[in-house]
Amino acid sequence: MTLLEVMAALGILGIGAAGVIALQKVVLVSGTRAGTLAAATAVAEGWAERLRVDGVRWGAAGPLALEGTRWLRVAELAPGEVHVPAVVGDGAPSADLWGSDAVAGDGAAVVFCTHLRLTRLAPVWPELVRAEIRVAWERAHQPMDCGVDPAEVDAAPERYGAVYLVAGVLRIQPEVAP
Repeated sequence: MTLLEVMAALGILGIGAAGVIALQKVVLVSGTRAGTLAAATAVAEGWAERLRVDGVRWGAAGPLALEGTRWLRVAELAPGEVHVPAVVGDGAPSADLWGSDAVAGDGAAVVFCTHLRLTRLAPVWPELVRAEIRVAWERAHQPMDCGVDPAEVDAAPERYGAVYLVAGVLRIQPEVAP
C-alpha cells in the first residue's frame, strides 16, 4: 500500500513540475516579447523627439522653408514613405537590441529598422508636418535588413513585428519683442 501511495505522490509531483516548467517557458517568451516592444517603442519615441528637434531648425531659410532641417525637408522632396537617411552623430535608421543607433561598421547587430512617412499639411496648415514612425523587427530574432521595402513589412505580419507612432511637428515661430 505504501508503495502505491509513493507512486501516486510522485505522479502528482511530476504533473505539477511539468506545469511549472510549461509556465516558465510562457513567462520567458512573454518577457522577451515585452522587452522587444519596449525597446521598439523607445526607438520610435526617440525618432519623434529627433523630428521635434529638427522642427526647431525649420524656418531658418525662410518662414515656411524646410531646407534648414535634416529630415523634415523630405516631406517636400519626396512625400510618402521614405527610408531614413543616416546622419552621423545625429541618427541612424537602424538600432541594436537595446535601441541604440547601429551605424555601419560599428559591429552592432541591427535588430530594429525605422521607416518614416512625412506629410506636410499644406495648404491647410503649412506650419505642421505629420510624422508616421514605424519601427520594425524580425520576429525570429534574426538581424534585420533595413533596406527591406516597408510594403513587405506590412504584407508579412507573421515575419515582422512593428510599432507605430504618429507625431506632429509644428514650426515654432520666434517670439516678437513688444
